[in-house]
Amino acid sequence: MSSSRFGETVDIHIGPSKMLGGALIVGHAGAVVLLGVTTFPFWAQLLIAAVVLVSLWHAFSRYVILRGTDAITGLHCDSTNQWRVRFRAGHSVPATILPGSYVHPWLVVLNLRINKRGRGRSSILLPDNIDAQAFRRLRVRLLLAKADFTTARPAAISKPDAA
Repeated sequence: MSSSRFGETVDIHIGPSKMLGGALIVGHAGAVVLLGVTTFPFWAQLLIAAVVLVSLWHAFSRYVILRGTDAITGLHCDSTNQWRVRFRAGHSVPATILPGSYVHPWLVVLNLRINKRGRGRSSILLPDNIDAQAFRRLRVRLLLAKADFTTARPAAISKPDAA
């Protein structure tokens, strides 16, 4: 991808998200409520409810209030489409955005490969946890990159003509 296609840098500060927090609480509460209609023994229901609550705590601290030292608090992309991820602990590392990322006008889920070690992470972005202008620029950048990937892909996998 050429630097002329991505002329501007994108610098995103990620903050807490009330929308994501509400969605997580509703989803996890729904799972606990649905346990009441199962035929599991009561001790199993309590165990599953505890696992659901631990899941809520983990997701809430990592994605909503950004409390963990490994919480992603920022993204930076330069004009050559090289990405860096900032963590709450203060360090910044190179990252690659994977093709399975999801882009929608109200939601962006970035699937990232951190460093070259292949460690995968996700970042959930909603209109209430990043600046509106940065959110728009990020979506455009991702859609253009996806278009470049899909148009370049068939040529890369085409078979040579058999003689």
